[in-house]
Amino acid sequence: MLKYAQTMNVTMFQLFLTCYYIFLFKLTNGEKDLCIGIRNVNINDHNLELKHNFIEILFDAYKDDRTEGTPSDNDDTKLSKITESQNVPIRLIPENITLYWMSGTLSSWKIRIVLEEKQLSGYKSILVVKPQQINKNDQFWKGNPLGRMPLLSIQDITLNGALPTILFLENLMPTLLPESPLKEKALVLERAFESLNYQRVSTQNLVGYLLSLEKHQIDNEIREQREKSLFKELTRWNDYIKDMGEPVTGIAYSTFTLADVMFFPELALSVRFGLKLDHFPFLRNYYETLMTRPSIRKTWPYHWLKSPLGLDWLVNVDQYALIDLKKVATCENSLLLLNKQNKSVKNISILKQNDVINSQSDAIESIEEEKEDSK
Repeated sequence: MLKYAQTMNVTMFQLFLTCYYIFLFKLTNGEKDLCIGIRNVNINDHNLELKHNFIEILFDAYKDDRTEGTPSDNDDTKLSKITESQNVPIRLIPENITLYWMSGTLSSWKIRIVLEEKQLSGYKSILVVKPQQINKNDQFWKGNPLGRMPLLSIQDITLNGALPTILFLENLMPTLLPESPLKEKALVLERAFESLNYQRVSTQNLVGYLLSLEKHQIDNEIREQREKSLFKELTRWNDYIKDMGEPVTGIAYSTFTLADVMFFPELALSVRFGLKLDHFPFLRNYYETLMTRPSIRKTWPYHWLKSPLGLDWLVNVDQYALIDLKKVATCENSLLLLNKQNKSVKNISILKQNDVINSQSDAIESIEEEKEDSK
């Protein structure tokens, strides 16, 4: 069964639930007119009594050399052993999770989106203004002497930064990766890590550059080069969404995935700093669609709502779209002019050919007339 679960890319919990349904069906003695109803089962729902019953079934079925359960083991110990030995997604409850985060930082936002998507709302959320204000005896400093943010604490586990935390949380159901085929899963992972390039081009190289200098210190040539790089990056991501087709629900798949968790906050920050998406219609549609998603709407940086930034630092990126359109128009006009010239040359050659033919005809007629006169 374990091999089957791995082959079909399902959890042991899902597999045993299916087996239980089959068992119930068998109890009906072949009755086909049967409807078995059950509310949505979530492996991370710690209040779901039915889940615990299935955990007991799972444990009893796998109480062999792979687990060393004893009658004194409590339920959490049993589940932990099954999780470690059978690669079952770990079970977390919100009460055991503490997130230290800062409003407006994209790494914090991405983690909060994942926690909502994993249906773990209700975790202990601590908004930090300055890490130095946290009590030195707080668990925040345990294994984190530099006070790095954001920080996710799960009992004795401490995780710093967006990427390691998000990848750790991906062990929980529901998954933010396509279950199959592997090609689709590979594309989502590729786009997720490719978003780091967008982060570098937009957030670090351009926004970070403008933030770090006074207006009179900004080198216009450097700024222009980085704006052009951002325009190229936006064009590429716009084409990605275009290739996905309608309706727009994700950057790499037909549903919301890990790639969207990584990319959308970066795009939202660009928009906050004045980026216009008028020349990127597919990106605009993507942005407007996902900003209404419950997990994103609920975790939207609160001070972004209360205090619009009003900066137009990225508004110049539009000019490269206009320049690009002018280039296209110029190329089209050049092609039209070239076609006209070719047609003119062709017409002139036709006229010359006609003149040659006419002159030849006249010469033949004159020769024939001379012959008749000589006779």
